[in-house]
Amino acid sequence: MSLSLTKPLLIGASLPLAGCLYMGPPWSRPVNDPPTVLLPVSTDNTIQMISDPTTLTVLARDPEGDEVHFEWNLPAEFEVEHIDLPMADDVYSSHIAIARDDRLDGFVLKCVVTDLNSSSAEQIRWELQVSR
Repeated sequence: MSLSLTKPLLIGASLPLAGCLYMGPPWSRPVNDPPTVLLPVSTDNTIQMISDPTTLTVLARDPEGDEVHFEWNLPAEFEVEHIDLPMADDVYSSHIAIARDDRLDGFVLKCVVTDLNSSSAEQIRWELQVSR
C-alpha cells in the first residue's frame, strides 16, 4: 500500500478556543527589498569642497514603506550638522554639512541607508570621493 499526498498534511492538536496560525512555507514569505537612493543622482561619484561648509543631501525610499535610517562614516571632527527628516510619500532625507578641511582630500565618504524592518533589515551603500 502506498500513500501519496497532493496537499500539505497538517498534524496537530486542537484546543478549545485555540486556532492555528499558518504562515506558509518560508520561501513564500514577502521579500524585504533594500531602500532606493533617489537623490543624489550622479554618474560622477566625487564632490568638490568649494564652500565651507559643504552640504550634502541623500533622499531614500523603501519599497515596502519601512522607516529608513542613514549612517554616515564621516569623522565627527568634520561634521558641522547632521539632520535626518521624514518627508512625504515614505521618502526620508539626510542632510550633512561638512567642514572644508585639507585632511578630507581623497576621503571616501559613505552613507549606508538601511530600512528598519525588524525581521530582516536591508541596506544600500552610497559612496563618493571628496576632493579639494
